[in-house]
Amino acid sequence: MQTLAMLPLKMNSTRVPNKNTIPIGPYKGGIAEIKMEQLIKCETVDCIFVSSESDKIFDIIKNTENRLNNKKPVYYNKRPLEYVGDCHTDKWIKYLSTQVEKISDIENVMLVHATSPFFDEKEIDKFVKEYKKNYEKNKIDSYVTCDVIRNFLWKDGKPWNYDPETQGRFPLTQTLEPLYELNSAAHIFKFNDYIETGDKLPGLAGFYETDWMVSLDIDWPEDFKRLKILWETYRG
Repeated sequence: MQTLAMLPLKMNSTRVPNKNTIPIGPYKGGIAEIKMEQLIKCETVDCIFVSSESDKIFDIIKNTENRLNNKKPVYYNKRPLEYVGDCHTDKWIKYLSTQVEKISDIENVMLVHATSPFFDEKEIDKFVKEYKKNYEKNKIDSYVTCDVIRNFLWKDGKPWNYDPETQGRFPLTQTLEPLYELNSAAHIFKFNDYIETGDKLPGLAGFYETDWMVSLDIDWPEDFKRLKILWETYRG
């Protein structure tokens, strides 16, 4: 039974035009090329499913395969325009699942995004291994990357995530119950569970904590500027 990485890549983005293909350092194909290279290098990924409406993106992915002499199966899906742009996430994931159903022997599906370029092959392998280990121990059914929040959150003029009467007005932040902010680096789940529920976090979800750089999501022009600086500093 295999683990399939699902990589959706659209050509046009409203907030950062063509963000998946803007060159970054030596990567002329941008974050699309970076993420594909990471997936090819992963030990825990058996096959890769790339979905896009753009032939330019497919060319970037194929060139990356050739450059790395890739041996893993890669499935290319030309996504209809109705599942591109402002299409609701649940809608296009449901469409992609109907395409993955055509591939035999898929047990786990990991949804990853090129917009988290610091979630690299080492992090991905750790993420998948931890999911499998915790699943086998019946601790979780699905797994998602997240940022952990342990700060003072207030709502309606009063503390929301702690009790000032029992914990004090401003208790030590490390004593606060953690809250989990899901990020877009990765989700992983049993494919059959998704087919049954239509939920990319079916059953009991587990949380994989990421630091600020790993969870960096390229969504706004400021994020892309930050990415270029960080990539040159840490990966250049």
